[in-house]
Amino acid sequence: MTLRLLIGLTAALGLAGCGDGGNDDATAASSTTDDTGAESSTGEPATEVSFDEFHAAAEAAFCEWQVACHQYGVVERCADVNHLETRLSMQRLAGVGPAESVPIDYMKEAVEVGRIAFDEENAAKCLAYVRGRTCEYEFLHIWTEEELAGRAACEGVFRGRMGRNGPCVAASECAEASVCGFDPNCGPDMCCVGACRVLAQPLAIGESCAGNTPCVPEAYCASDPNTFMPTVCTVAPKVGQQCAGGSCEPGAFCDFNADVPVCRGPKPEGSDCNGDQECEQPGVCLYNDVDYSAKCFRPREEGGKCDPEAYGTTCLRFDNLCDSVAKVCALPPGKGEGCPDYTCAGDFFCSEKQGTRCVPVADAGEGCGYSPNDYDYEYVPCSGDNYCDSESENGTCKTPSGGAGCPVPADPVQG
Repeated sequence: MTLRLLIGLTAALGLAGCGDGGNDDATAASSTTDDTGAESSTGEPATEVSFDEFHAAAEAAFCEWQVACHQYGVVERCADVNHLETRLSMQRLAGVGPAESVPIDYMKEAVEVGRIAFDEENAAKCLAYVRGRTCEYEFLHIWTEEELAGRAACEGVFRGRMGRNGPCVAASECAEASVCGFDPNCGPDMCCVGACRVLAQPLAIGESCAGNTPCVPEAYCASDPNTFMPTVCTVAPKVGQQCAGGSCEPGAFCDFNADVPVCRGPKPEGSDCNGDQECEQPGVCLYNDVDYSAKCFRPREEGGKCDPEAYGTTCLRFDNLCDSVAKVCALPPGKGEGCPDYTCAGDFFCSEKQGTRCVPVADAGEGCGYSPNDYDYEYVPCSGDNYCDSESENGTCKTPSGGAGCPVPADPVQG
């Protein structure tokens, strides 16, 4: 398997760690020395983590978070089926950065030759953040300043130095907000060198918005009243003011039900709504097909009452479901338990073939994917960040490689 294909695995896996767990019913986590998984010579918590220490420490921090959020029973199980010590996705680890999984061998060489800068202080701060990451859905979570600082540190662990059109194999090598673009003719069995494509930054107030680049969140793209052509980014209307092309200041929404569309503040729980953007945060607009209504709803903490018949997110935590019997947010069933809601805890999955019960997902070397010869056509997922080498036929779970796969590109000739 080539590096380009391996780097793309994270996009297919998504945040797989948030849905995979442990086959062990135990809940105890192994002890750690400090907030980063590293310790200074004096025994005090480390304020810096070197590149050589980072990947193993990242796996330890990731697994402590996963155990705290009931994705695994113990840290050891998490570490066995995840491989952050050999290849790393910052998106999976911290929820920030490129959605790519880069082998440690490649990153090590890229750092050594100076294509990527590694910040040891940010690494320590990032791992402290990861260890205490929220178990709430991130789109519903109200971020603290401390959490935002931790996320910023994670974004600053690796800094690419390749500018626009600079050679790359991973987006981590690119400076600014960039992606590594490849020739569409590059096949999965080829070692292709891409080029850094810098993503356009939002336009500031007063800048021309005639292209496709959006304005900053507090602005909208105004249009000429005669030609209706886009002109410049303009301050968005505030609550109580008439909407401008359906746009309002951040946190407000355009109420099209008024005689003249007007910007309104978010609605409290129980209010009629037409979308999540109309509800106070953390809140969602839940649709009920019994009375065909849609109401603002504040997703519940564990133990809170919820409606399993509603369409939308009813529980605040990603390790909860709305129990169809008790009608409260609760942990999903575990190993061997019935799964009437077709959801299981950790890295168990709901198997109809085995009596609609939670059974272990497949580990490396075990069968996975769909089995076309099965009447039930049941899908068996892989554990952790292991991947199924065949989704449509009898597949086998494989472990992602930590090897570089392709050579690090040479820097462009300076002149």
